[in-house]
Amino acid sequence: MRGKNMSNTKAGVVPAPLLSDSPTPRKKSGAGNEDYESRVTRKAIWWTVVPVLVFTLALTVMLSMENDKSTAPAPPVGDLSVALVGVHRAATAAGIAQFHSADLHDIGAWLASQQVVVARVPDLSAAGLRPYGARLLSMSDGQWGMVHYKADGLQAPDVVLVISPAGAASVPPEAVEEAFTGQAVKLDRVRGVGLAYATLLGNDWTLVSAVDETALRGLVTKLLSALH
Repeated sequence: MRGKNMSNTKAGVVPAPLLSDSPTPRKKSGAGNEDYESRVTRKAIWWTVVPVLVFTLALTVMLSMENDKSTAPAPPVGDLSVALVGVHRAATAAGIAQFHSADLHDIGAWLASQQVVVARVPDLSAAGLRPYGARLLSMSDGQWGMVHYKADGLQAPDVVLVISPAGAASVPPEAVEEAFTGQAVKLDRVRGVGLAYATLLGNDWTLVSAVDETALRGLVTKLLSALH
C-alpha cells in the first residue's frame, strides 16, 4: 500500500520515516518561552554594547596618545646625547610642536614666558631651515627650550635646536671638540643622528639632526654665524 509506512520485519528492513513522521521544531510556550526570549535578548544586547565599549576605549587611548605628542618627555639622567636623540626622533615623528609659530620673535617670547632664558632664537634660513614651533623640556635645573626647524628639501631631515643655561648641558666625554671660527664646538653621533654642542651668549646650544658629518659642520657654521 502506498499511503502507509509499512515495515517488513521478516526481511529485517525498516524503512525510513515519512516526512510527516519527522519531529517539527516547536516554539516554547509559557515560562520556558520567556526564558528563551530573555536569553536571546541578553545576547543581542551583549553583541551590541560590547563593540561600542571597545571602540570607545580604543578611541580614548588614541586621543590620549595624540595629546601626549604635544609635550616632549624630559631626557633621563645619563648620556645626554642618547637622551636628546630619543627626544628628537619622537618630536620629529610626531611633527607637532607645543607652541606653533613660524616667527622667531614669537617663539622667543613664548620661551621667555615659560622661564627659558634665551638670548635670541637664531635665524637658520641661510641653511635652508625655517622654524615651525617650539616645546619645553622640564629638567632638574629648570626649563630647557627646543626649537623645531623644517628643512626646505622634502628629503632633508628636520633639525632640533635645544637651548639650555650655560653649563647645564653635560656633554658626553666621547664628543670630539673642534674649533669653528674660534668657537669651541663638541661633535657627537648616536645611532646615525649628529649632535653639536656649543656655549655662547649665556646659553648652551645643541643642534640635533640626522645628517652626515659634512652637513652637521655646515649647520654649526650657520648657527654660530646667526648667533654672533
